[in-house]
Amino acid sequence: MATEKLTNERLTKKERNKLWNRYMWFNNGCTNFQNFYGNGWAWVLRPLFEKYYNKDGVIEGMQNHLDWYNCEAQTASVIAGVVVGMEEERAVTGKVSADVIRATKASLQGPVAGIGDSVVQGTLIPLLLHWRQPDTEHGSPRTAVLHLLLSCHHCVRLPYPVQSGLSSGP
Repeated sequence: MATEKLTNERLTKKERNKLWNRYMWFNNGCTNFQNFYGNGWAWVLRPLFEKYYNKDGVIEGMQNHLDWYNCEAQTASVIAGVVVGMEEERAVTGKVSADVIRATKASLQGPVAGIGDSVVQGTLIPLLLHWRQPDTEHGSPRTAVLHLLLSCHHCVRLPYPVQSGLSSGP
């Protein structure tokens, strides 16, 4: 069976936001020791493949993203934007090959994880928690509430890296 292309239209803002929401909430939801977050990538990108390809193309596209993947989730949203932009370009113009997309995703995960692990996990979160530590010593729940609010604020701002990754794609 051959892969049949269904449309040449670009992704709408609503479709991009849907992909971002899937990435944000479910990218790390299928962790295993065979491909770590690879299953999450396939699931995140499924709506993109369903827009552009028939059933065989959807299966092929998802299988291309089942490789081993491990990266810090917040900073890796830039990689998600780049990959979505490259997949869209591949579907619309055919100028980008699946191998280039896989290689780009694999080569970016190390440097981006290094930035994310050191800045977000190793610096930002400990500083935020330490900043409000005196309140916890007196039994105030403000620290926990403030940390939750700041964490949510951090997550709400994630579309920007994804959108910037999309705009810097091919």
